[in-house]
Amino acid sequence: MHHLGIWKDSMNTKFSDFLPVDLIFRNNDEREIISKKIKEFYFGDQPVGEETILAYFDYFGDIMFGYSSLRSVQLHLEAGHKQIYLYEFSFVDDNVPVIPNTNERRAQHCSQTMAVLEGRVDEETLSEEYRNLKSTIREMWTNFAIHGTPVPENSSLPTWPTTGADGTPYMSIGNPVEIKETFLGERGRFWNKIYEKYYSAPVAPPTPQAYHSEL
Repeated sequence: MHHLGIWKDSMNTKFSDFLPVDLIFRNNDEREIISKKIKEFYFGDQPVGEETILAYFDYFGDIMFGYSSLRSVQLHLEAGHKQIYLYEFSFVDDNVPVIPNTNERRAQHCSQTMAVLEGRVDEETLSEEYRNLKSTIREMWTNFAIHGTPVPENSSLPTWPTTGADGTPYMSIGNPVEIKETFLGERGRFWNKIYEKYYSAPVAPPTPQAYHSEL
């Protein structure tokens, strides 16, 4: 997902058109005020564009995947589900292209799927680091399916505790595979405040009206 060249002008003109759809506001003025606050949090006083592409990826990554995952964790914990293992797939290999206008590489959409599945590539042609990563993540997923935990006792893999409402701890599946704290960090806390006030909880549709026809 990129679309920066298509969306940047629209985002700079009316950022509120790009807010998460599950936020609701009392009126358009409030929507625009919160939209401005969100845009400034990610982009500061800079316009959305090629020079702020990392902030662009952070924003869409958070509203589409990252914060959705963190909020799901919070809701599961509130419902009494305690055995939740949170992770972030962060592995990048040398063949992953550098993000334009930066010197940075990031895991791409579907990178995790390609790491778990065999795909069409001969795995012998992959780097040793990537082959080791694929072996590790497959072992974790298999362990979870069999034992209910990705890293059972006496495993050679790093210990993986269950997570809490702030995303601590979570497993960063990269190079190295390691435990980290506070998934999304300040960005997660920012969205918590937004959703506490503006989240629109889903409601059931109304019961259809019964229609009768006389013969």
